[in-house]
Order: sequence, then structure tokens, then C-alpha cells
Amino acid sequence: MKERSIEDQCRKCHADTSKHYHKTSSDRPDPTGRPLTCTSCHPPHAAKYEGLLIRDVQRDLCIQCHDPSMGPMPHAQGAKR
Repeated sequence: MKERSIEDQCRKCHADTSKHYHKTSSDRPDPTGRPLTCTSCHPPHAAKYEGLLIRDVQRDLCIQCHDPSMGPMPHAQGAKR
């Protein structure tokens, strides 16, 4: 599925992405080298972690792309999204 198609499919149910914690696209690739899309962090059908995330947000999701030395993020301080 193409990057735009993924976003369009997700927005059929999740129309208001202004309340989402993270942007749904970027010029930088995701950790697999593909364009950043919703499915970079959220598998569309099932996931082991809360919020349909591919990794634990309290431990290692964010550091797949972000430098952990930059300090804590709101999720790491207990924010639920």
C-alpha cells in the first residue's frame, strides 16, 4: 500500500489527527527505511501493546527514531494516548 493510501485508509475512522501525539508523515524514513506513516508505529489489526503500538511506549518505541538523550517525552511521564 502506498504512503498516501495508508493515511487515507486510517482517516476513514480517525478523521481528526490534530489530537494525535505524533505526526503521521515525515520526510525522514521510519526505522525500516519506508516512509513514515501511521503503520510505522501502529499495525492495522492487532498489537502487543496498548494503543495498537508495535513497541512499549514506556521503553523503546520512541527511541527507534528519536535520540533518547533529548530527554523525556510526555508519553514517558504517564500521558495516555
